[in-house]
Amino acid sequence: MTDATPMTPEQRTELEALCRNAGEPMADGLSQAEARQRIAELRARVARAPTPSDGEADAPPDEGPLKSLGRAVGDTVLGTEPPIAGTEQPSRH
Repeated sequence: MTDATPMTPEQRTELEALCRNAGEPMADGLSQAEARQRIAELRARVARAPTPSDGEADAPPDEGPLKSLGRAVGDTVLGTEPPIAGTEQPSRH
């Protein structure tokens, strides 16, 4: 393998995800060695990204509509939602 060997599909996939998370543009045409270096840089940057507890705005993470729906459905299934009036079950003691 030489320094000019193009990045692997796995490297491309990881770079795309890291670039998206870091808000960086995706660099095309990198060699495998360049891709390894860029991946390491972006991993470090993403790991150091400020969190809401670091003084940033207290905005919830972007989990998308299905995550919040899943939580609501899960809450209902787990019984953490209050009962509907008139449907309470007698307690068994």
